This record gives sequence, structure tokens and C-alpha cells, in this order.
Amino acid sequence: MNQPLYADDPLKGRKVLIGFLHAAQTGAIYLEKDVKEAVHRFRKYDGYAIQFEEFEKLKDQISIIKINETDTGMVFVATIVDWAEKGEIIDEGHGKQWLLQKKFMYRLENK
Repeated sequence: MNQPLYADDPLKGRKVLIGFLHAAQTGAIYLEKDVKEAVHRFRKYDGYAIQFEEFEKLKDQISIIKINETDTGMVFVATIVDWAEKGEIIDEGHGKQWLLQKKFMYRLENK
């Protein structure tokens, strides 16, 4: 499975790629999202966000969200439970989003 996931971005007025759904060897489904830290990290919160509607659709289907910072080589993961329990809902112009601060994510490796 390597299924692209898109969501509407009201600020850009078009659909944007959120990431890809993958199946782990265990069968668990996870979302992998490539970002440029310099562009996509919310500095005000020191975290990353996912469109609210897509998060709500996926929260019962996926177990992990993995974020690859393509410009720094850093990789962060957090469970969907962490996103739901420790995240917050924001709207900074790109529509309603679930945001999780990096302090609640695990740093896996340098890519």
C-alpha cells in the first residue's frame, strides 16, 4: 500500500498532498508525511499539523503518523493516540488542523 492522501487547502484554493498511507509488516496502517522544516513547521507551536477533516477520517484507521523533515534529515513519529490526546486544533489560514508539538513526538533517526 502506498496510497496518496489529499485535502482541501482554503488558503491555496486547491487540494494539497498530505502524505501517503502505508501498511507496516505487522499490517498496521500509518501516515507518512514529507515536509520541509523551514517551510512547514509551525514555529509558534514548534510542531506540525494535519487537516482536521482528514485526521478525523483516519484516526480509527491508522496507528502512527511519521513526519520526515526532508531538509534536515530528521524523522519524527507519534501515535494517533498522542495526536488526539496531546494535540490541539488550530486554524492559521489553511483551514482547521490538528497540531502536535514536536516535544510529544519521538525522534527516530537521521534519514
